Amino acid sequence: MAGGDESSDPYSSRALELLWGNREEAPARGPKRALSVDTIVRTAIGIADAEGLEAVTMRRVATELGFTTMALYRYVPHKRSLVDLTVDTVGAAMTDVRLPPGWRDGLTAWVRAYLDVSSEHPWLLRMEIVGAPAGPNSVAYLEIGLRALDESGLPGGDKMAVLLALTGYVRGAAQIASGISNAASARGVADEDMAPSYGHALAKVVDGERFPRLAEVLTEGVFEMPEEQPDEDFEFGLARMLDGISVFIEHRRVGQ
Repeated sequence: MAGGDESSDPYSSRALELLWGNREEAPARGPKRALSVDTIVRTAIGIADAEGLEAVTMRRVATELGFTTMALYRYVPHKRSLVDLTVDTVGAAMTDVRLPPGWRDGLTAWVRAYLDVSSEHPWLLRMEIVGAPAGPNSVAYLEIGLRALDESGLPGGDKMAVLLALTGYVRGAAQIASGISNAASARGVADEDMAPSYGHALAKVVDGERFPRLAEVLTEGVFEMPEEQPDEDFEFGLARMLDGISVFIEHRRVGQ
């Protein structure tokens, strides 16, 4: 990105070097190194897990490690690189997924790997997206998703579109679930109590003449119905996404 600010470019040479392994940039002279990029990244992950990504700053990480902020800049050039490194590092767990036979079950396993990591590190769902991830674990996860679609017969562009659509669904669904969970915690109630609480609130304000369809939903007691299995709403949405992908694959096969 000629003439641009490298700190805003996730694909700059230095950013890619850090992500892909060339991580020791501090001067070799002087006492033995007490810092490393991996140590800095692990510390940043710990802060993000405990307090959220907004708490991760170069100064905060330096303080946790007992170094000056300038000492960190000799290893990680800016916060953007630090964030990218933390994302790719926690993403290593997503590369452990074992794909079962068949594209549908394979994509389900692929999606669950993303959901599991996002549940363990919820700050991933709130971070700003400034570009497609380019780190080794992110690229490996993308490769696994493409491999899950080997038997689909889709060309590369369609495969990428399918993976992007699924990732968008999972991220959105996980954000909603996380938001509901946070709201429940703030109110001191269980997650499963939020839907009935919402239903009771709606019942107080919904006029059957003005909102007849919503009134019908309330009359049916939809918000009072317990989920038959954990993540039932997520599973429903994922199944419909996969149904749509199945139709798309079949249309491609017959040339439509």
